[in-house]
Amino acid sequence: MMVHPMKLTQSHKNIAFALFAVLLVATALAPVETILALGGFLGAAILYRWPQYGVALLVAGTVTNAFGVASNVHGLPGIQTPVTVALGIILLIRWAAGKEDLTAGLLFIPLLVFVFSISLLSLIHVEDFEPTFERLSEQTRDLATAAVVIAYLTSGSRLRTTIRTTVLAMGAIALLSVKQYLSGSFSDPAFGFAQAAMNQIAGEVHQWRISGTLPDANYYGQILVITLPLACGLAYIEKRPVVRLLFLLCALAILAATLFTFSRGAILAIAAMVIAGILTLRARWRLLGAACLLGAVGIAAMPSAFIDRIALILQAIQIQMTGDQAISDPSLSGRIAVMGTALRMFWDSPLVGIGLGQYTGHYGQYALASGIDPGAAPNPHSLYLEALAEEGVFGIGKLLAIIIVALMVAIRGARLLYAKNDTRQAALATSLCLGFIGYLATALFLHGAFLRFFWIEIALLLSLWRISNVAKPRPIPLRVKKEWSSKMMHRALSPAEVLGIVRERKYLIGAVTIAFMLVPMLQAQQSTAESTLLYRFGREYFPVRPGEEHRNWGENVQVSLDAALFTEMHLLRSREVIESTVADIGLDKITEPKESALSGVATQTMRALRSVYTLGGLLDFDKSDKPSKRAVDPTVSAAKDLAERLRIRRVEGAAMIAVGIQDANPELAERIITAHVDSYLRKRQQLFERDPSKFYSTEIAKAQLELNSISEKISSLRLEQGIPDETVEHSVLSDRLISLERQRESMRQADIPVLQKDLKETREALFGLNALTATTKLLEARYKSVAENLERMLQEQNRWRLDSAYVRELGPTIEIVEPAAFSARPAGLPRIARMVLGGVIGFVFITALLLGFATLGRKKRPSMQPVQTEAPRVKVYSNS
Repeated sequence: MMVHPMKLTQSHKNIAFALFAVLLVATALAPVETILALGGFLGAAILYRWPQYGVALLVAGTVTNAFGVASNVHGLPGIQTPVTVALGIILLIRWAAGKEDLTAGLLFIPLLVFVFSISLLSLIHVEDFEPTFERLSEQTRDLATAAVVIAYLTSGSRLRTTIRTTVLAMGAIALLSVKQYLSGSFSDPAFGFAQAAMNQIAGEVHQWRISGTLPDANYYGQILVITLPLACGLAYIEKRPVVRLLFLLCALAILAATLFTFSRGAILAIAAMVIAGILTLRARWRLLGAACLLGAVGIAAMPSAFIDRIALILQAIQIQMTGDQAISDPSLSGRIAVMGTALRMFWDSPLVGIGLGQYTGHYGQYALASGIDPGAAPNPHSLYLEALAEEGVFGIGKLLAIIIVALMVAIRGARLLYAKNDTRQAALATSLCLGFIGYLATALFLHGAFLRFFWIEIALLLSLWRISNVAKPRPIPLRVKKEWSSKMMHRALSPAEVLGIVRERKYLIGAVTIAFMLVPMLQAQQSTAESTLLYRFGREYFPVRPGEEHRNWGENVQVSLDAALFTEMHLLRSREVIESTVADIGLDKITEPKESALSGVATQTMRALRSVYTLGGLLDFDKSDKPSKRAVDPTVSAAKDLAERLRIRRVEGAAMIAVGIQDANPELAERIITAHVDSYLRKRQQLFERDPSKFYSTEIAKAQLELNSISEKISSLRLEQGIPDETVEHSVLSDRLISLERQRESMRQADIPVLQKDLKETREALFGLNALTATTKLLEARYKSVAENLERMLQEQNRWRLDSAYVRELGPTIEIVEPAAFSARPAGLPRIARMVLGGVIGFVFITALLLGFATLGRKKRPSMQPVQTEAPRVKVYSNS
C-alpha cells in the first residue's frame, strides 16, 4: 500500500501563521519568559527523542557535583530535582506510547520503598522535626533520582553513554584541579570547579588541599575514587585509539587529583579497589604489576608531608591498641572522639537510634558527658556509625541490605555478561563494582553529607540486572550459565498482581498495620521543658588584680566567646550543680520509675546485646571484686541519671545556651529545669559575681595611708636638715664652693686655715644635701607609684560601679529568656498522629516486604502464545 505525503491546506497555513504571530507577540511582551519557555519545550523534545542524554546529564551533574556548584556558588535554583521530575514525566509518556519498558524499575521499587519506610520510623520518636524532615526530603529526592536512572538504563548503549559523560566531566574537573595545584593558582576557583583550602597535613605542616567542586577535599577524593575505575574500564574497552587515549588521560588526571587532595581515606580506597581487582579479575598479574608501578611513581611524586600524614594512621592504630600515649594528629584524635560519641548514642538507643538527622543536635550533650570539645564539627565521620547512631539496628540493617543487594545484582550481571561473551559490558560492570567498593571504603571515614553519590552508585549497579538480561550473546560459544538467570526478567509484578497479593494477604497486612499503630501506645508521652539563657559577659573572664603594676591588663587571660560559652556549659553539667538540683527536687521525685513497656523491651534488648558482646560476662573486664561506694550512693546515682537526661546545647549563632529535659510528667520536667538553672546561677555567683566593694575600699584606704606616710617622711627629713627646698640650697652651696675655689686660686695661699675650713664645711654640706636629695627622690618615686596605683584602683572602682549600674538598669550577665514554665510542651507528634503514622509505616513496610518476596520467589511465566502446529503432509498422486 502506497502512502501519499500529506498536503498542506490553507487551514494548516493559517494555523501556522497564527502560532507564529502569537509567538512574536509573546516575545515582544515578555522576551525572557518566552525564551525560557521555548528552551524548556525544546529541551523536553530533545529528552523525549533521546532520553539517554538526559540520564547522562543527570548522573554526570550529580556525581561531579556540578549541580551543587550551580546552586551554591552561582545562586541558581536546584537542578537535580527539576531534571529528575522532567525525566520521570517523559518516562511515563514514553511508557504510555510503548517506547519504554518499566520492568526493571518496578522490580526494585519494593526495595526502595522498604528503605524509605525504615527512615520514616524516626518521625515517631524524634523531638526536633526540622533536621529529620530535611534528611527525609533529601532521601526522597535521591530515591526518585535512583528510580529514574534504573528505569532508563535498560541497554548497554545507554549505560556506556552515561558513564562516558560522567568520566569526561570528572576528567575535565580533575585536570582543572591538577593545573591549579601545579601552577599554585589557588586563589582562582575557576567558577567554583577548582576550589582549594589551606589545611593541616601532618604535625605543624599546612598546605593547600584541592577540593574541586566540593567544599571538603575528602569528599572530592571520594567522587574521584568512584570514577577512577570507570575511566580505566573505558580506556580498556574502547575500540578507537584516540578515544582510548582520551579516557586514559582522564584516568591519570583523576589519579593525580586524588593524590593532591591529601585524603588518606581516598588512598586507602584505591588500595582496596586494587586488592579487589587482583582477587577477582582474570588479568590479575598484569593488574598487580600496573598497581606496583603506579604505586612507586605515586610515592615518588607524593609530598613528604602526605607520606607523614599516611604514616600517622599506623601510629594511631598502634596507640589505640597499646594505649601508651595520646594521638599526636589532632584530626585523627578528633575523628576517633566523635566516632566514640556515635557508638555511645547507639548503645543508649540501640533499636531505632536517636532519629534521622539528630546527631548534630545531640552531639553537644554527649561531648560534655565525654569531656571532648563540644565546639568540634558535630559529624560522626563514618556512614556506618552515622546509621547506627541515628537509626539503630534498623538503620544499619537497611544500609547493609541495600549494599548487599546492589553488589549481588552487579556481580550476577557481570557474570552473565561474561557468560554471553560480552566482554566490553562485562568490564564496565566490573568497573562499577570496583568503584562502589571504593565508595564503601571511603565511607568508613566520611559520613553521609552527600548521600546522592551513594544512591547514584546503587542505581547504576541495579541497572545491570536489565542490561545483562537483554544483552545478546556473541557468536563465540557461550559458557554454561544457570537457568535461573534467564528468568529474572519475568519476575516484575503488574499492578493487578500487586492488588492480588494485597487482597490475598490482607489479614497479615492488617495485623502488622495495627501492631505498628499500637507501638505509640506502649511508649509514654514525653514532655519537654527547656530554658534559654542569654549571656552578656563582663569582666568575669578577665581576673586581674586591680592596681597591680607592670601587668598587661586583661589581655593575658582573655578568652573567646566560644570558650566562655563552653565553660558555662561544663559548669551547667558539673557534679555540684546537678547534685544541688537533686537535693532541691527531692531524691524520691527524681528516682520515680518511669519505664514504659517499649523502653523495657529496649532495655532487655540492650542487655541481650551486651551479653552477646561480652560472651555472657566472660569478657567483662570492668567488674571488680569490691563494689564502689559511690555506685551505691542514691544521690550520686540519681545525679548521674539526671546528667544523662539533661540536654545542654548552644543556640547556633548566638551567645545563648538552652537547657532542656524530657519527662513523662510535664510539671516535674519544669521543676527540674527551674531548679537546675537556679543551682547553676547560685554556683556561678559564688565563682564570678562576688562583691568587690570591700576590696576596693580597703585597698584605696591602704594606698591613701601610704601616701600620707611618705609625705610625712619627706617633710620630716627636710625639717631635720632645715632645708625647705633642696634645689635652692644645692644651687647656693654650689655657688659658694665655686667662689671659695676661685678665691684660693687667686690668693695662692693654700695653707690658710680659715679658707681651708670654709671649703671643708661647704663640701660636707653639699654631700649631705646630695644624700638628702637621693633619699627624698626614692620617697618621691614610691609616692608616685602608689599614687598611680591609687588612681588605677579608683578608675576600677568607678568602672565596677558603672557595670553594676548597667546590670541593674539593663539586665544581669545571665538572663533567662525563656523559662521552663513557658516552654513545656509535648515532645514530638501527638499520640494520635503517631498512631496514624505508625499504621502507614507498618502498611508500607509489610507490603514492600511481601512484594519483594513475591518478586524473588516468582517463576517464569509460561508463554501464552498458541503453539504453531505444522499441517499434515498429504501425498497427492496423479493419474497421468
